Amino acid sequence: MCRDYERERQWRMHKAMIDAEYERRRVPELRVITGDAEPNSYMRETTELTKPAPIVRMVENGTCLEMTMAHWWFVPASHRGTYKEFQRKLNTFNARSEGIGGSSTFRKAFASRRCLVPASGWYEWTEPPGWKKGKPKTKWRIMIGDHEPIFFAGIWDRFTDTDPEDPGPKDTFALITHDAGPGVIDYHDRAPIVMPPSTWADWLNPTNDAPQALLPPASAADTYIVEYVSGPPPAAPTLL
Repeated sequence: MCRDYERERQWRMHKAMIDAEYERRRVPELRVITGDAEPNSYMRETTELTKPAPIVRMVENGTCLEMTMAHWWFVPASHRGTYKEFQRKLNTFNARSEGIGGSSTFRKAFASRRCLVPASGWYEWTEPPGWKKGKPKTKWRIMIGDHEPIFFAGIWDRFTDTDPEDPGPKDTFALITHDAGPGVIDYHDRAPIVMPPSTWADWLNPTNDAPQALLPPASAADTYIVEYVSGPPPAAPTLL
């Protein structure tokens, strides 16, 4: 986990959540300057690895937020070469919360380039009884309520791609994962971190030197709804 998540809610719904938290706390940094405009690719049932997806981050001067697009496969600014070369070297679309602060790949971005990743759920696959290689697995959707808008914890960075076909600066990001707790562990041992509104301002603030304290060690019990999507159906009664 996680290599497949959905975003079936419009940007304005995610923005409204941030606006409500700003009104509640009056934290200037939670003002969103992007407005109601959104790219045509914003709403997607499936978010593909390496493809651009929306993130919310602090702008350069650190006074407000913007929604922008970044590629889902993290590359640190120190990388010299092409995006494809780095992808062949390391799987960095996810970062484990336990070691992110000490990772040579992730630690600089974790220190000052944190982001929120808009979503409405994510997918996991399990092997049905008697499953054999090459056969379909059972696909599950994990979400809060009825595809409620949520924000995953993420990190981002910018490197210069030397690919002659697509050269120049590229923004990339990774999702941060933690241990799966009750309600999720039956489907995968890891889960993306869903950030509660009370943490957003501190998480996005690049001057906060204790971001690790904002990350829960495991997904909370009784938080998520699990829905069967496709593949071999589960045995009745369905575990939800």
